[in-house]
Amino acid sequence: MARSRSLLTIGNTITAALRLYLQQPRRYLGQSLVAHLWLLVPIYGWLKFAALSGRIARLFWLQIGDRTEPKAECDRIINSNFIQFWLIHLTVYLLFIVTTAIVYIGISVVLGLILAVIWVIANVQILESVLDSGLDSELLSVGDTLTVILGFGVIVAVALCDTLIYARLFLGELPLAVTPQAPLGQALRQSWRLTSRYTFKIAAIIWMAWFLAVPLALVLGFVLTFAIAFGLALVTEQEAPGAFVVLMILLTTAVQSLVTLPFWQAVKAVTYYDLRDRTEGIGLTLQER
Repeated sequence: MARSRSLLTIGNTITAALRLYLQQPRRYLGQSLVAHLWLLVPIYGWLKFAALSGRIARLFWLQIGDRTEPKAECDRIINSNFIQFWLIHLTVYLLFIVTTAIVYIGISVVLGLILAVIWVIANVQILESVLDSGLDSELLSVGDTLTVILGFGVIVAVALCDTLIYARLFLGELPLAVTPQAPLGQALRQSWRLTSRYTFKIAAIIWMAWFLAVPLALVLGFVLTFAIAFGLALVTEQEAPGAFVVLMILLTTAVQSLVTLPFWQAVKAVTYYDLRDRTEGIGLTLQER
């Protein structure tokens, strides 16, 4: 065992999460598969998916401390917070919608006014040329450029604000996964408190994890898709029908989610353990295997 007080860097967090995941990949992929199969069952299955996602986070939490527990004990803790896991997901989703709407409208108005002023000031001479000689294409070109800049600025601003909000609620599942019958409000408050001094670091970790996990999972999904499509073409001696192509796209998405779910839960567990250690001194130890 090796105690760590400097774990919370982007590289160390991602590396630790990957190492935990790859130590027992079949176990976590199996857990993820069961969770995703529950998504096929309306309502109750969606609740079950959220709870099983929390279960994966708890398993990583225990693995970080090199601890084990009976399956019945793990199930008891997860089941005691069954509904709360889904409510955490719902809360984050609703905040995303509200934040995106507010930021989109606000930034659009502000940037629109700024760019409108810049456009007017910078294009007085062009406007005079248009009035004199009808060079409207030059003015339209400037307008198109400013529109692109406005759109890009809005997208970046919305993505940044959404990520910062998500960073504050990023650890909301972990108190539920760790503590039996944890109140939802308490779990959200603990995540908000633990992340208060590390919001930008956690946001950077989220983006780095996304850039690492999603493309790799998509590549795996595409390889699987083309392999199945190629096998079908060999058997039927004809091109895959449109419905099959749609099915393969859905399969690729499913594979991406299946593979990345444990990784995200590992990142959350490592981050949560480290912040608890920093603020409460719970004694963070990571396995050096």
